[in-house]
Amino acid sequence: MMQTLDAPGATLAYGVLGSGPVLVLIGHPMPADGFRALAAELATDRTVVLHDPRGTGASTMADPTELPDPEVLADDLSRVIAAVTDQPVDVFGSSGGGIAALVLASRHPEQVATVVAHEPPLTEYLPDAAELRERLAGVSATHREQGLFPAMGAFMAIAGFAPPAPAADDEDRTAGLGDDGVDGAGWLLYTSDAADDTPCGDLSGRWPRSHKHHHSR
Repeated sequence: MMQTLDAPGATLAYGVLGSGPVLVLIGHPMPADGFRALAAELATDRTVVLHDPRGTGASTMADPTELPDPEVLADDLSRVIAAVTDQPVDVFGSSGGGIAALVLASRHPEQVATVVAHEPPLTEYLPDAAELRERLAGVSATHREQGLFPAMGAFMAIAGFAPPAPAADDEDRTAGLGDDGVDGAGWLLYTSDAADDTPCGDLSGRWPRSHKHHHSR
């Protein structure tokens, strides 16, 4: 069962199951639902914490058009951890959740015992960063011009996967999406380059400039 807590500009939903050393599972923009089957297996000997990042699942935002940056997501995660325990925890973060986990370790090292960052999209650290930046910008352009599922196909091609075959109800499921992709295409929001003066960058490959190093213990 999900619980909630208040944060600046958002209401955060989280769930706790099992008992034992605390393990936090976090994705982004995937909500907690994507981890539920795994959490049930791990909860036999761990206290597993699931969290819907703000703007996903049951976590709401006062302004749904204000996109959270990695620092905001990390501070949200810190609040959730503090609601569960005052001891350092293990954190497994996948995709954008991996970036949030790394920023958590940098901003709140006292709360973190171990971070496992699974496929964080830190493309700016790769030797072909310039090419990837251009291709990711193309995903955003495809989304604006052709819609969600062509853009998803372009994104998956960059990631090395075959594009998904659109289902018969795709048009119904994407009806009402604006050009910004809010309410269903949140993952596309992080394929656009951040402005040069953006202090925290974005989830398409920039490490926040105020966090040049990360910590794990």
